[in-house]
Amino acid sequence: GIRDKALIPVTGQIAQHIKEFTDENQLLINNNEAIAKQLDSVFKAIPELYTLVGKQQNEWHHFDLFTHTLRVVQEVIKNDRFQTLKDSDKILLLTAAFMHDISKEEYIVDKRHSLTGAFDAHAIAGRFNFSESEKSKLFAVIRNHEWLKYYNKEGISELQKIERAK
Repeated sequence: GIRDKALIPVTGQIAQHIKEFTDENQLLINNNEAIAKQLDSVFKAIPELYTLVGKQQNEWHHFDLFTHTLRVVQEVIKNDRFQTLKDSDKILLLTAAFMHDISKEEYIVDKRHSLTGAFDAHAIAGRFNFSESEKSKLFAVIRNHEWLKYYNKEGISELQKIERAK
């Protein structure tokens, strides 16, 4: 809970503003009501995702951060191994996919975003029913998502994989 009693009214006001913001910002996805409703529920659970909409990445990426995030989520769901996971692990992996770039800076190669994003995601996950173990797993997946990208690259040596992941 909040220790400083003076902050209690302020946090209530902030919570009300967040609720109003998410209620007033419904998504329209090519007239596909089912997808729009699903994404609206994600945004209501994680309103921080609004910061990704329209946020440009560096010159190596063709999509804004939100489009990139949706593509990552799509790829996760399409992966055959995803279908074999327990439901709790699916939820955790999808949460990580949605939040993997939550703290990424615009226009630059942000080498710190995996660490800052992991901390932010861990804090955000406090609003959910995640156990400490699940929050730690979420932190680890997001913290290491850049390393996994380099590690999975073909045609480079193990030493190069480790060096590129730093």
